[in-house]
Formats: sequence, structure tokens, C-alpha cells
Amino acid sequence: MNETFSIEFGVGACESDCFSRLRPSSLMRFIQEAAIGHVLELGIDRAWTLEHLDSVWMVIRTRVDLKRPIMYDETVTIKTWAAETKGAVFPRESEIFVGGESVGEVSATWVIANIDTGRMLRPKALFELAEFPDLGAPRFKPVEKIQPIEPLGAPEVHRVRYSDMDMNRHVNNTRYTDFAADHIDLETMPDKWIRSMTVSFSSQCVAGDDLVLASANDGDRWYVRGSSPEGRIHFEQEFILADVK
Repeated sequence: MNETFSIEFGVGACESDCFSRLRPSSLMRFIQEAAIGHVLELGIDRAWTLEHLDSVWMVIRTRVDLKRPIMYDETVTIKTWAAETKGAVFPRESEIFVGGESVGEVSATWVIANIDTGRMLRPKALFELAEFPDLGAPRFKPVEKIQPIEPLGAPEVHRVRYSDMDMNRHVNNTRYTDFAADHIDLETMPDKWIRSMTVSFSSQCVAGDDLVLASANDGDRWYVRGSSPEGRIHFEQEFILADVK
């Protein structure tokens, strides 16, 4: 049983932004696909969890720390592994490589949740039915709660549509990073790159929902919140920017 899993991704035009840098949501997608690839190799992928547990894997928090920007036409390798479980969650870590050079680290928190109710299952439910790799202590700093910046600026509303959805019938986690990057007008910051980003999910959005986005910043630290019109938080995102050298 492989305790780690590695997969390569090319940074093409579709994955790049207007500055020829890897779009933050594309990096989130690479990280997600690496995790999915690992559980598929372990035989506990979405099809298995639906059949045996009526549940699916969901990520509830991810932090990415980068050492440099990742550029168009580079090849990214994501190496990922599961860390020691805590309570109802499955910590997962990844390391990001470009050309053999380590350029970033990822800490994420995954859960197994019922496909209809969203109720989280304890890891014991999985361990009783499936073989799982040896789980070591986390190597990287765990994902911390995002600290809000107040007051928030003027809100804008995004209506959830077809292109936002995934096979679990809710907004795919990578799309929230697009919502946040668009809201802070990242295209107006050519001299900045994202050296760290954290996203945290509180409740799901489905087709037809209105997502109210608002943000604030303290220097190079940006905070974005997505809420329902009634004020229920759906997600929070933090970007920490750095000067392009």
C-alpha cells in the first residue's frame, strides 16, 4: 500500500492567469486531484465511499504556502499523503515541486460526509471497512482558523450557476478561490503574487444560491467572506501577497 502519491500537471494556457502565472484556483484543483488520485489508488475513492458509507470525501480547509510563483509552461508535481487523524477529520499534506525543486507546502483537512445530509462520519467508520496506510504525525504546520479583517467593504452578489457545480451537486471547492480572487480584483495587481492562501468552508452552496461576497485588507493580507443573503457564512478565504521580484 502506497503511503504517498505523486502526480504531474502541466501549466498551460487554461491554467494560467493574465500575468502568465498559475491561477490560484488551478493550483487548488491540482491539489484536489492529487488527493483524489491517492484515495483512488487506495481503493477508497468516491465510488467506494458512496457504496459502503453513503458518503463522499469533502475538503473543509486548505492552506497553501509557496516559495515562488509558478509560471506558464512549467510542470508541477504534487506529492501527497494522509496524516494522523484527529477527531472526525483526516489531515492531508502535500508538497509542490517544479523541476525537482520544492516550491510549496500544503496542509488540508478532509472529512467523509453523508451525500444527502452533510453529516460527518468518524474515521472509525472507514477503518472498520477498508485498509488504510500507516498515518504519521503531520510534517507541516496545521491549517489555522482564518482571522477576519473588519469592517468589510462593499458587497457583491454571485448567483451560483451550472459552471460552478461539481458531481456532488454543490459548488466545487476550487471555484470559491476564483470568486475570492475576482472579488479583490487580482487582475489589477501585476506587481503582486500570492505567496500564501487559505480557504475554509462552513456550508455548501448549490445552484440558484446567491453568494454575497465582501472583503477587506490589511496591507498585503486580504480577507474575503462569502455569505448567504441572511448572513450565514459559506466560506472564508485569505490571500497573503508578496512583491514580484
